[in-house]
Amino acid sequence: MLPGIGWPELVLIMALLLLVFGSGKVHHIAKSVGRGLGEIRRVKEEIEEGVGIGQLRRVKQEMVQGVMNATGSVTEAVIDLKDYRVVDAGPGDKPKV
Repeated sequence: MLPGIGWPELVLIMALLLLVFGSGKVHHIAKSVGRGLGEIRRVKEEIEEGVGIGQLRRVKQEMVQGVMNATGSVTEAVIDLKDYRVVDAGPGDKPKV
């Protein structure tokens, strides 16, 4: 419902509409208002779905960036490890670097 408008106010508005326009016109007005509100609701849902897709794309991009950063870190670690060579390691000996 609209903020600040409760059932008593709504009943009063409907009674005034009935007195001013008559029962035939109120029916058509209510039908038009209902269709308009339904259309507004559908458009709102479409916009929300569009925003949802945008958010999903943003999350996907963040995930891809995170994977790329992690891959870069692993690659750097492997390159660093290639620089170390194990020399003269016998059974039970600790490797010397």
